[in-house]
Amino acid sequence: MANKILILLLFNLVFFISCTDPCSSQDEAISNATNWLISQQISDGSWGKRIDLPTTAFSILALENSGLDVRGDKEHLSGITYSTAMELAFQYLATKDSSIYSKLQLLQKSDGSWDDSISITNFILIGFSDAGLSNPNAVAYIKSYQNPTNGGWQDSAYLTSLSLSALIKSGDTSEQVS
Repeated sequence: MANKILILLLFNLVFFISCTDPCSSQDEAISNATNWLISQQISDGSWGKRIDLPTTAFSILALENSGLDVRGDKEHLSGITYSTAMELAFQYLATKDSSIYSKLQLLQKSDGSWDDSISITNFILIGFSDAGLSNPNAVAYIKSYQNPTNGGWQDSAYLTSLSLSALIKSGDTSEQVS
């Protein structure tokens, strides 16, 4: 549960806070959070208590959104070999490395998902959208799990916020699937 909360907090930092000039336009809270995040990077180039791919990916994105140059961090993360859809999703989300995109395309299932997981499919769709790529099959998969009665996903604020963000970033503003 604590890991989901950390991922959700980092997700919000990454996707809902974006500044163009960190020296003049960031408020004190964002500046302090950025500095704290930088101080938490460990010697192997990652963030977290051990090699924690989701935390590392979101940390790179948050720092990039705050206006910092994270090319070295992206290159380091691109140089690591991952094989599962979840690992590749977070690696792609942070790096937008086109070779990872190709690997992810091969792992996508015919129903539009990766690993039959709404979470993983959402993260991959967000990464694709950030790189200017579309994936209608992933959009359809995500929308197929939306509750037509209350509009949420699995009665979960975590999955609903993640799915909503993925659909918005993908540019899909059509009505929910019934």
